[in-house]
Order: sequence, then C-alpha cells, then structure tokens
Amino acid sequence: MKKSTLIILSVLLACWVLITCFAGLGDSPVRLWDESRQAMNTLEMLRSGNWAYTTFLGQPDFFNTKPPLLIWLQTASASLFGMNTWALRLPSALAVMGACLLLWFHLRAKPWQAMASVGALMASAYCGYHTGRTGDYDALLAFFLLLSLLAAVQWAEDENLRAAWILPAATALAFFTKSVAGLLFVPGIGLFLLLEGKLIHLIRRPAFWFSLLLSTGCVAGWYLLHEKLSPGYLQAVWNNEFAGRIAASAEAHTGPWWFYAAYIHEKGFLLWLPAIVGLLLQYRRSALARAAFLCGLVFMVMISISATKIEWYANPVYPILALGYGMLCQTFVQKWKAGAGWVCITAIGVVWWLQVWPEIRTAPGTVQPGPEDELSLFLQSDSVLRKLDEGWAIVQGDYSPLLLFYNEQLFDRSGKRFPLRYADQVKPGERVLIWHEAHLNRIRNQHRDSLLGKADHLHWLEIGPAHDSIP
Repeated sequence: MKKSTLIILSVLLACWVLITCFAGLGDSPVRLWDESRQAMNTLEMLRSGNWAYTTFLGQPDFFNTKPPLLIWLQTASASLFGMNTWALRLPSALAVMGACLLLWFHLRAKPWQAMASVGALMASAYCGYHTGRTGDYDALLAFFLLLSLLAAVQWAEDENLRAAWILPAATALAFFTKSVAGLLFVPGIGLFLLLEGKLIHLIRRPAFWFSLLLSTGCVAGWYLLHEKLSPGYLQAVWNNEFAGRIAASAEAHTGPWWFYAAYIHEKGFLLWLPAIVGLLLQYRRSALARAAFLCGLVFMVMISISATKIEWYANPVYPILALGYGMLCQTFVQKWKAGAGWVCITAIGVVWWLQVWPEIRTAPGTVQPGPEDELSLFLQSDSVLRKLDEGWAIVQGDYSPLLLFYNEQLFDRSGKRFPLRYADQVKPGERVLIWHEAHLNRIRNQHRDSLLGKADHLHWLEIGPAHDSIP
C-alpha cells in the first residue's frame, strides 16, 4: 500500500472511530440498567469528596460492590465537564478509542489487518448499549483485558521485558474495574503461554513478580481499607461477585449454555464466522492468532457455564473476534490483492450502518421511548418546575437509581426535589406522577383516583379514598 493511500485511509478510519465513539454520546437519557447506579455513585462521590469507596444514598454501596476505578474516572470527568450524561459516558468512549489504538499499533505493520480489525470492532456491540456508549464497566474492562492479551503475545514472541510488567498490571486493572470478571482471560493466557513454552520463562523473571506483587498489593490494600472503613464489605463482595453470580443466577438472569453464542450470532458480532475462520487460518503461523483463539475459547466456556447470563458479559470477546476478522482480511489481500481488502471493509461498513449507526443517531424524540426514558426526559424538561410548584410527588419502585439521579440533577439546577412515594404510601388528596405500570395497577387496586393527565407511560393522578373506606 502506498504511503499516501495509507495516510488517507488512516485519517478516514480515525474519523470513523471518533464518530462511533463520540457522536451524540450524551443525547440519550441515562439507562436504568446499570448506568443509573454508576451515575448515583459518581454524583455522591463528586459531592462528598469521598474517593475511598462508592456510596449510595450516603451509605457504603453494598449492592454495587465493584472496585471504584470506573467511578473515579467518571468523577474526574464530571469535575472537569460538569455532572452530565456526556461526562458520565466519556471514560467508556475513551476506553473504546483506546482499544482501537491498541489494535492499530499492534498491527500497524499490516495495514489491511489493522484497518479491518478496528473497523470490525466499531461494527460490533462493543460500541453499543452497556459498553462503549453508556457509563458502564464493560468497555473499560475489555480494554484492560485486550491489553493483557497483547502483552502476553508480545512476551511469547520476543520475551519483551515491558510485556512482563504490563501483563500483571493490566490484569490487576481489569480486576479493579469489574472484580472477578477481570480475571477471566487469565486461564486462556496461561494456557497459551504454556503451549508456547513461555510460561516458565515468564515466572522466572523478577520483573513479572515485582509487577504482580505491586499490582495485587494495591488492589488487596484497597479491599482491606474498604472493609475497615465499612465492615461487611468483603462478605457483600463474596455474595454478589462470586457465590451470587457464578454458582447461582443473580436477579433471575438465566439462560441455556448457548446463550452467548446465540446473542453474538444475532446481534453482538455479526461477522463472527469470518472472524473465527481468520483465527483458524492463521493459527499455525501467528502467535497472536493462537493467543486470541485460545483465550476467546476459554473465556466463552467460562461465561457459558456460569449460572448468571447477561448479554454484555460477552463484550470482552469482541476485540478477539475483531482480530480474527482482520486476519481474514489480510489473508485475502495476500492472495487476491487490495480488491479483497475493500470487500472486507465494505462488509464492515454495511454491518456498522445497520447495527451501530441507528443507536448513534437515537436521540430524544427519534424513537418511541420506554417509561424510564419518558421519566428522564420529563425531569430534564422545562415543565418540571411548574409541576414542582403545584405540589406533585413521584411514585418510586424498590430499585430507582434512575429517578434518584435525575431528581438530584433537578436539585442541582433549581434547589428543589420532587417528594418520592412508594405505591403503598400514597394518601388521599395527593397528586402523584406514576411512570411504571406495576405501580399504577397497585395504586388503583387500593385507591380510587382521578386521571389528570397522561403522556404515553406517564400518568398524572390525584389519589382518591381507599376502596375499603368507601361505604
């Protein structure tokens, strides 16, 4: 490839990445699962100045027991750019961009492979909901896991001392992002290094042990500090992250063993078959292909046998599949010249246009919003202060971080909050906003009411007398 052509294509690819990562990043409302919980953690850390651990409603958060690295980054972003949706999602978008840079610089000697790998990653669910375009843990987790994989490959190829430092540090940072999920590449990387005959060489290097002890010491020190400051935290970690998700299904998130394979086929990474073919074609020739295939296979087995199954748990495998697709593209180019490369890039563009672009352009008003989005949009609207002055309250559910976050945002803007009520706490004469159908049915089973307004899922009711009080 000519140097001038490579420069032009690199600029176009960079623009593609920037559009995918940042275009309309803050347009859609905060999502209930699980972005709103992180939003509350970030807001409280920003207000309190307590960076030691995360809190929820002023108390140590024993529901979201993950380490605070993402929340630290989100709080730093909010302190620079204000507490808004864009700032909340910025660390995730930067993690996606970082993953693209890792792929590009590791593969830059093979431009077609680099471009196809980055493009394939942009056309996957890695750049969608609960990953690159929301304030969740998964994009940052996948970045550190990819870094650990590439460090293992670098060690296997030339026993680079820098790789011996990076591998334990990247794994520790992945753990400090999303707890036990950060360790899920370790078995695959260990198997790869063992088969390559490089594992013994690695564990004989003092640099590896120094990095491992330093990294694990920092992580373990934080856990012990958290336990000292808020006793019971380690038990909550065990219940939530280990026993509560691996051995048993958390929050009724179940599925068959092929759950993740089906999701990847249908939505996660539509080019999965060419990607696997690419890894297999290069398996004997490339240490990167062997590492990616083994690590991806072991990772998929581990999450598939886990009792808890949620779509975004598969996100770390998308960079591996992107590597495989890039290898297939490079194989085609070597055999059939540049025309084959353009066919591969075109296929990526089509998938991106069909799967990723609709989510990028989804802003308030462009699609029919759900009840959570309608509530979020109302709490950000100009009419909200009038409703506050009229004395309205909002009915909340057992899990309402989304409502709490936007109510606190409203307080920051106006110095006022909506009173919150549970469905069984409403009283005759109160005016309440109900945004969830289950809450509406529960209230109507207990009280008469007058419907004063309705907008799709939002119901404005004046509570009447209880049914059992009517003669």
